Amino acid sequence: MAFMGRGARSASLLVAVTVLSSALPSLGFHASGCWGLVPRGGAASRSAIGASVRPGSCVPGLRAARMLDEAAVAKNMEAVEAGTAGKASTKVFKAVKKSSGAFVPLQEFARSKAPAENIRSMLYQNWSFNQRRDKRAAIIVDTTVPEAMDDLELFVKEQQKAKGSFPGAIPVLRSGPMTVKAVAEAKAVGADGVVVSFADDGAADVVAACAALSMEAVGLVADEAQLDAAVQAGCTIIGVKAGMDDKLYSAGVALKAKIPATCAVLAYIDSRISGTPQEVFDAQEVTEVDGKLVIPELPIVLQQINAAKVAKFQGVIIYRALTDIDSGEEVGFGNWLCAAALTKASAKFANLSKDYVPGGGGRPPVKPEGILTRLEGSTGR
Repeated sequence: MAFMGRGARSASLLVAVTVLSSALPSLGFHASGCWGLVPRGGAASRSAIGASVRPGSCVPGLRAARMLDEAAVAKNMEAVEAGTAGKASTKVFKAVKKSSGAFVPLQEFARSKAPAENIRSMLYQNWSFNQRRDKRAAIIVDTTVPEAMDDLELFVKEQQKAKGSFPGAIPVLRSGPMTVKAVAEAKAVGADGVVVSFADDGAADVVAACAALSMEAVGLVADEAQLDAAVQAGCTIIGVKAGMDDKLYSAGVALKAKIPATCAVLAYIDSRISGTPQEVFDAQEVTEVDGKLVIPELPIVLQQINAAKVAKFQGVIIYRALTDIDSGEEVGFGNWLCAAALTKASAKFANLSKDYVPGGGGRPPVKPEGILTRLEGSTGR
C-alpha cells in the first residue's frame, strides 16, 4: 500500500465529502416559503419540488418506498384461520356514534392516480393532522390504486403520534376491494378497521376476519337483504348506499328505519354526483339579474347530506371527497363538504365556502366572496 501524506489524505477526504454532499439534500429556503430539505443539483431540481407546493404548506419530506410486512400479514392470516375472536374493539363505533348526537362527516381519500414522484409525505401528514385538529371522526382510505397502501400507512403513523394527547388519534379505515387478506394487510399497517360492501361475495368472511383481529367493519348496504346479511354477520356500523342517485336520499332514509337502534348508521354519499369540484363551485356562484341576487340551488351532494342529517343519521361517509392530496382545490372541496355537513340550518343563508380558496390550502385568511348557498328548511333572518 502506498503511503499517503497528511496533505494528500486531506485532499482526498475533501473530494469524497464534496462528491457525497452533491448527491444529498441540503437545508435551505424552499419555494413554498418554509425551511426544509432541498435537493442539490441546480435550480431545475429545486423548482421541481417547489412547483407543486402551496404557499404556507410545510416542506415535503423525503418519502421512502414502503414494503408491506409479509410476516405480519401471514401472522394475521393465521389468527383469522384459527377462528378465535379477538378483544372486541369499539373505537370506530364510539367515534361515529357520539353520545352528544353530533353529526359526523368522514372524508374518504380515493387516490385517482399513481404519484408522479415519491417525495410528498409531509402533505399527507399535514392533511392527517388537520383531520384530527378539525375533530373528524375517522379517515377512510380507498386502496383500489396499489400505491394507496402507502397512504394508509402514512395516515396510521401520523395518527399514532397523537396517542396519549388530546384529542388523541382518530381511527383510520381501509376501503376499496375487500377480502380476508386485505383485512390482514390493513391490520399489519395498523389500521383500525375496514369498509366492506355487502353487495360483494365474502363480506361476512371479511367481518369475521375483523373480529379475529380486533378490528371493526363498516358494512355498506343498498337494500334490505344486504342489511340483514350485514347485521347477521355482526356489523355494528352500517353505511347506507341506497338512494345515492336521489337528491333527497329517499331510499337511504327509508332503509335507515329498518336498521337496529343498537347500530351506528352512516349515510354513504358520492361527492362527485354534482360534478367535479370546479364544476360544483362554478355552479354555486351568486349572480345578479335586474338588480336582484340569483342564488343557485344547493348542490345535490349537499341536499343529500342535509337529508341524512334531518333523518338522524349519525354521520356521512363522503365517498371520493378527496382524490388528489397535492391539489389545493381537491383538499378545499373535501373541507368545504365537511363544513357544509356541520353547518346549522338556522339561518336563511350560510356561507359554505369558507374552507375553500382556488389554488389555496383550504383555509383562506379572508372570507372568499361570491359563493352563497341556501339550506333546505332554513328560516329567514
